[in-house]
Amino acid sequence: MKSGKKILLTGASGLLGRHLLVELKQKHDVFALGRSPVAALSSEKFLAGDILNFSDVYQKITRLNPDLIIHCAAMSQVDECEKNPDLAFRLNALATRNIAVAAQRFDAEVLYISTDYVFSGEKDFVLKNRPGYSELDHPRPVNVYGWSKYWGEIYIRELLNKFFIVRSSWFFGVGKNNFILDIYQRLKSNREVLVTGEMTSTPTYVRDLAAAIAQLIETSAYGIYHLSNRPAVSRYEVARYLAGYQKSSANLIKEVSLAELKLAAARPNFSGLDNYHWYLEGFAPLRPWTEAVKDYLHELENSNR
Repeated sequence: MKSGKKILLTGASGLLGRHLLVELKQKHDVFALGRSPVAALSSEKFLAGDILNFSDVYQKITRLNPDLIIHCAAMSQVDECEKNPDLAFRLNALATRNIAVAAQRFDAEVLYISTDYVFSGEKDFVLKNRPGYSELDHPRPVNVYGWSKYWGEIYIRELLNKFFIVRSSWFFGVGKNNFILDIYQRLKSNREVLVTGEMTSTPTYVRDLAAAIAQLIETSAYGIYHLSNRPAVSRYEVARYLAGYQKSSANLIKEVSLAELKLAAARPNFSGLDNYHWYLEGFAPLRPWTEAVKDYLHELENSNR
């Protein structure tokens, strides 16, 4: 019998969810809620359910009575959210409400994964000397995805007292496609990389994020946290770094404007996160993104052998 918490995880088959399973199940009793079984969990640890159906969510949470619910499940494809706003708000906001209402009735803690895209990109920081958006800054999304996730945050804050809202950005890690993997593979096969310098944020290695979340849930220091590697960097700068790391020709990288990419949804030009609350609570800072990328690429290369 594990001495940790009984944890219910949504989105367990996603990039962050997979890493959270690995990170948490050594100490905690972890269950998953979703539509499809999760390979890393035994059948008795999987609860088939639809987070859009409140009765279903309530029934599953009643049966399990978890100490903590980590809500990772989301519609995270930014352009698809813009094209299908009704579905985005159902999956990112109303499903979060369902989780929050059920958790409230059983006094369970909730950790909700949110996004840097709740911010506008205008760098209107409350703390002028900080390197990015802190938890003190007011969200002003510029696209449907950002609004739907922010609405989810509002439900969490209004319905619960014991919650963590974790905003993060630009996930990368072994297990699923991501922007760093795409650039890496293109450079490796000597293909042209079209990338913009007009999008700047903080890349986040999901292994580091999962480890930080594991620390956070050991506390009762509830509230909003920004958790990402550092510092903020543009996608173009990331591509240049990868070219240098791989000893690929920098000529393969073509900088384009954001408008030239013809994306369906607007993006903030700057959405870099400052892990200010994390720092105030005395946690060790997450490492620079360059160190995290090196570890990721080593992990990736080893997994392909």
